[in-house]
Parts: sequence; C-alpha cells; structure tokens
Amino acid sequence: MRDGPATAGGGFTPCTTDAADSAVIHLPDTCIQVHAVQWMSVFALGALPNPSLFLAEVGPEHGGGVMEVSLYDIGEGSVALQVLDPLGTAVGFDWSVDDEGPGDVPPAGGPSGTVGPGGSLDLRGNTALNPCGSGNPQRGPGRNSSSKYNDRMVRLRIQLPDDIDASWAGARWWRVRYQTCEGRGVSDRTTWGVRIAGEPLRLVR
Repeated sequence: MRDGPATAGGGFTPCTTDAADSAVIHLPDTCIQVHAVQWMSVFALGALPNPSLFLAEVGPEHGGGVMEVSLYDIGEGSVALQVLDPLGTAVGFDWSVDDEGPGDVPPAGGPSGTVGPGGSLDLRGNTALNPCGSGNPQRGPGRNSSSKYNDRMVRLRIQLPDDIDASWAGARWWRVRYQTCEGRGVSDRTTWGVRIAGEPLRLVR
C-alpha cells in the first residue's frame, strides 16, 4: 500500500517505505502502513488486466527458508495467479489444497502440483463450460460461486535463497499478480497469510 501522509487538502501523497521501489517517493518514517498479525482480508477490485498486489516483506533473516503463502477462496474474475519476487519475476512453487471433509468433492485439476519459474497457478478449471473459470465442481451444495477454489484453502510453498539481499539487490517486497480473463477486471475477496518457519510476516504496506 502506497498512500502517504495527509496533505493540506485532505488527500494523500503517494509514497513507499521500500527503498527499492522507485515508482513513488521514499518516506520510511511517515508513509502509512497496514499490517496483519496473521491473516489479511483482501478485496481485489480493478478494471485493469493483470493487476498485482503487495503480499509480504521478507528480510534477509529468512534466507534459506521456505515461504508458505496461504490463500483462502481465491480466483473470482481471474484465470491464473502468479507470485512475484521482489524484482517482479514470477517464481515457481509447489501448491496444494488443504484436506477437506468427508464427502467433499475435490477441486478440478487435483489436490496438489508444481508451477515452474515464470508459470502460474490455473484458476479456471472447467474451461469447457466457461473459459473464464465458472462451472467448477464445489466442495458441496449451497455455494454461491462456482470458481475453482471457492471455499478452499490453497497453500503455495516457495524456496528462498540463502542470501536474500544479494539475490534481489536489497528489494524485499513480494507481490501476487492476477491474470484476468479477456481483459476483464478482477473482483475477488480472499484471505491471505504468509509464514516462514511458523513466523507471521507483514502482509501489505
């Protein structure tokens, strides 16, 4: 999040606390930040295709660890999801859907898999019925959405390098990028969590 200190007119000056972010002014002491202790509810709404949202700041003390990104109820309005490293490159990851209750229908595409570097997690599922991702089997009856991961927890696991600052030239903020369908805007409320070795991280800024 980049909204900054209030101006005389009641607005905000775009700013950042990330010294590696050159898009706006760097104000580490006065730029407003929002943090979650463990979980952050996010409403991604935008008319632009393929929007990206700040996810977490990962410092050098976590070098060599495995970052686990938990995403609950993701995907409405999108066809794919990528995780971007601090330099904006899509990284590879292992993914899995949490075990579900007895009698629950598994998601389209199975319960786990691997996405290679530069790739993305498919959010469409049943493209035969709807290329934009509707018409997917749900865990059970009574679900309002027919998105692939509606009412499901998806976990992404990303191996971090030993020297984080050297790998990304001091940049530390990770992002999630949605790939939208046919130029449409994304409309998705989800809940995010990020952990390394059981420690919660800041989720947005």
